[in-house]
Amino acid sequence: MPKISSSLILVFLLCLFSCVPSEKPDPLPDDDQLIEEDDDNEKALRTEFSYKVDGKEISGVVKEGENSITTLTGELKQNTDYTSISIGSVIFDSDKLYATVIIINTTKPFSSIKEGDSFEGNTSNPVLLTIATLGIADFDDDTVDYSGDLTTYKDQNLMINITEIDHENKLVSGTFSFDSHSTELDIHKKVTEGKFSNLRLEE
Repeated sequence: MPKISSSLILVFLLCLFSCVPSEKPDPLPDDDQLIEEDDDNEKALRTEFSYKVDGKEISGVVKEGENSITTLTGELKQNTDYTSISIGSVIFDSDKLYATVIIINTTKPFSSIKEGDSFEGNTSNPVLLTIATLGIADFDDDTVDYSGDLTTYKDQNLMINITEIDHENKLVSGTFSFDSHSTELDIHKKVTEGKFSNLRLEE
């Protein structure tokens, strides 16, 4: 049975933020630089991730084999009882780092997940635990605002839709939205128009 705690997610976010350079990074390369063909005339896998936080657009792009301040990760765990998919992003924007973590747990085998499948936020059944969280690290005041604990995951209105999936290469694309809130930190933000494409799920 999959288990996850708010402290585990917080540790994940803080580990990501601990890799932040002491100086503000340069902006991402121009789009043209990210889609240049490799020496063998084949394009490397390009992963895109974007969403809005209270209407402010946050987006990042990663091309395989290139270093970037943007971090986009996917993880797949599966056994005979359930499939667990974790999707993570860290994106630099306007002197802040924005991090999201989305975790999907389902009793469906990975091989049967298909385009058009939807997953709603769920905390009532540990086997189907499906949650999301948002963290914002501010370069100017060295603070990390983190939203999401087991008491606030219940009212997230989380929805994830699979728009494309490649089972052989374990690539997934989709959309998402959720409400992010933490009473303790007084964080109440809406994450809307979320989209990820060509995200590779590592086992």
